[in-house]
Amino acid sequence: MSRLQVGGLALVVDGGMNCGKIVELVKHYPVINFDDGDTWENAWLIKSRELINVYFLSQPEVIIKANGLKPIGDKETQDELASEKEHEFN
Repeated sequence: MSRLQVGGLALVVDGGMNCGKIVELVKHYPVINFDDGDTWENAWLIKSRELINVYFLSQPEVIIKANGLKPIGDKETQDELASEKEHEFN
């Protein structure tokens, strides 16, 4: 797999304290405007067991710029990893 896609898995390669975490891609934002006036282009809502937000709080979902993510493997590998992650949550 060479691209990010909803439902796929990615490795966080540039995301502060979230670096090295494997995440599920939930939603793509071509452009997102934040309440503080900041605007990002090409961002993703990602999900994982414990992500750290900009306030250093743990939460299951955060938004990250696409250039901070690297897609993982092919569909078969992603299904395998997703199955493993499901077991982590149960």
